[in-house]
Amino acid sequence: MLWVDGPGAAAAIATAGFDKEPQLTVTTREQWLADARSGPLESRLLALLVASAAILAAFASVTLALTVVASAPERGRTVSALRTLGLDARLARRITLGELAPLTAAALLIGVGVGLAVPVALHSALGLSELTGELRPGPVTLDARSVVIAVGATVLALAVSVVVEAAVRRRERLGDVLRVGER
Repeated sequence: MLWVDGPGAAAAIATAGFDKEPQLTVTTREQWLADARSGPLESRLLALLVASAAILAAFASVTLALTVVASAPERGRTVSALRTLGLDARLARRITLGELAPLTAAALLIGVGVGLAVPVALHSALGLSELTGELRPGPVTLDARSVVIAVGATVLALAVSVVVEAAVRRRERLGDVLRVGER
């Protein structure tokens, strides 16, 4: 058995002619990783990771929706009072966006920060190098797609929240707002 490691290992094996020998089996790291990732444990772990991410994204969306609903009455009073002074629907949406954007941005920054810090903190404790067959623990890498997906989902949830709240406020008749006054 011969173990060759490094960025030029496959080329060195091909140059030496070991991959042409019939009694030798040459397995590259990429091939070994592909075989390992298609195994039952690894595929189930990947499915568990995807399911966990989807569930946590749903929890985050529900949390944002509940926060919007909890702060809606006070914002509704303010927007209703401003409507009596001539505020149109477009400006009402902008006011709602202005009130919800800082909260959403803070939640996004904290969520991305935790999402980036936890893998770094738990990397050595989880012993993933033994699971992946690494000789030494590899570096934790950031997949920019996950951050982009988190930002996109948060912006989408914010936009939906603003549109839904504007639709709810649009149903309030101006005469009712004037009569009720301060609630």
